[in-house]
Amino acid sequence: MTGLPQKTLAAAMMAICCSVVPLVRPAVAEEKVAVTPADCRRLVAATPAADVAYKGGIDVHGKKVVGADLAGGGNDLNLVPNVIAFTYTINPVGYAQSKTMAQQNAALSGQSGAVGGKQSSNAAAQVANQKAVAAATQQKATLAQAATALNAQTSGLTSARNSAQQTLAGLAPGGAGYAAALAAYNQAQAKLTANTQAITANQTAQTQAQAAIDSGNAASPQLSQQGTTLLGQQEGIASQQAALSAQQSTLAATQGNTQMPVAKISYDMARNVLTINGKPIGSSDESALADECRKRGLQ
Repeated sequence: MTGLPQKTLAAAMMAICCSVVPLVRPAVAEEKVAVTPADCRRLVAATPAADVAYKGGIDVHGKKVVGADLAGGGNDLNLVPNVIAFTYTINPVGYAQSKTMAQQNAALSGQSGAVGGKQSSNAAAQVANQKAVAAATQQKATLAQAATALNAQTSGLTSARNSAQQTLAGLAPGGAGYAAALAAYNQAQAKLTANTQAITANQTAQTQAQAAIDSGNAASPQLSQQGTTLLGQQEGIASQQAALSAQQSTLAATQGNTQMPVAKISYDMARNVLTINGKPIGSSDESALADECRKRGLQ
């Protein structure tokens, strides 16, 4: 069996060991001995192939590779300083002028926003006024049609009332048919009165509708003029902003690259303290400078 491969030999031994093997003894009763798989595993130890064991610097294909431990590795957190400090510099050429221009630009932006809000309100007012005039005009037209119908009914109702009055005048009070004639007269008179009242209410409503039309028509040119004025203001602000932007560009082009240190900024990470020239923040300028520093990562 020495000529068999190792894996084949192991498999054969496992098959033999893991089966029930009868043992025959002369002149003795036949007995059976059971061997468990655990016994087989103890008898046949697994032998890994030569290409399985880990070899440093060699990949699975047997080629050389660079190790994972690089020079200079390790924990370098101690290299981070506890205090971060730097010098804040400005360009002294036109510094005050640049600051003034920035303030002017902010003011113009605020004015532009305010005028823009007024323009929105004016536009909304013009639309609402136009709708109100249109609604009043339609209402007046409807009322005029109703007035025509009421006036046409007046003639018929007047005739009916007069006829009932004549009939009633020809009867003796308390005589036959007098009560019915009186009731017919009262009914005709009530209809004529209601018709007259409806005509009066219609005329009042038409007057109110006309007043709304007149008011809207009077407000329309005023709102339009206001819109034109606001548009002119907005254009004027835009012109000032454009001129200011041109001045800023010219100033930036003439400043050059001169830099002047104005403050030393220091941030203590352990204490969470930000100082300027070794002192806590005091003036409004220093507060503004501190805000700029925070925007750049210093909390």
